[in-house]
Amino acid sequence: MSMTDIRSDIQTLLPTGYFSAVLTSTKLLALINEAQRWVCRGTWINPEGRRQNYNFDWLKRECTLSTVDEHQRYALPAGDTDDAGGVRVWRFKEEISTELLDYQSHRRPLTRTYKEAIENDPTFADTSATGCPRAYVIDHNNIWLYPKPDHGHNNDVAWTINMEYYGYLPDLSDADPSNYLTAQCPEILKCKGLAGAYEVGHDYDSVGYWASKASELLIELVNEDMSAVNSGIETGMVPILGNALGYCPTGNPVIHTTGGYAD
Repeated sequence: MSMTDIRSDIQTLLPTGYFSAVLTSTKLLALINEAQRWVCRGTWINPEGRRQNYNFDWLKRECTLSTVDEHQRYALPAGDTDDAGGVRVWRFKEEISTELLDYQSHRRPLTRTYKEAIENDPTFADTSATGCPRAYVIDHNNIWLYPKPDHGHNNDVAWTINMEYYGYLPDLSDADPSNYLTAQCPEILKCKGLAGAYEVGHDYDSVGYWASKASELLIELVNEDMSAVNSGIETGMVPILGNALGYCPTGNPVIHTTGGYAD
């Protein structure tokens, strides 16, 4: 299914005359893209009533940046440019891992720290120092390297910053109407889009109905993704939601509320 199909289905489900009187095609497309960003954010309420944030495995991306001599700050992907192959670079959501590649393509580990830690760590007393970067900070969609890269420490050439991250799907459009989400779970965009459409018309009973259905589909999508990610675990070692460490000896099944493994 494509965005065009989803938009048509939403129009069909709306009351007669609602689309022409309250919504335009452009507004409906904006609502579908808003629904897509909501899915990518992965914010949902778990069965215990607690808010959770989830990163889908299919949102993993990779980007590379070249250092500029003695330049400390580099912008993370904003989703408004294409790569060398003309493919849209996904907007940055959350970092997974970052490393530095030198002029011989050797990997140099980088340690992530935080702005407050930099300010209070005597190791970084001189934040204008130059050399081979060994630490970084992610702050306001920028990555900051410490110390500043001095290309003299890298055979007078730039280092490559290699980052794996979770991103946001590029907005759908008439020119690019399909992606992973429209193919795998179009109903979630349809339900969330309908909730947005009814909110425009202040029909809050209908908003609640369709928003609830969208939330149910989001939880199903999270569970499916978790199952796929964890499917390679050795038989008999089943992870409990909420923890990735610990084990349970063979024997009777054990259920932990805080996580662990159960045989």
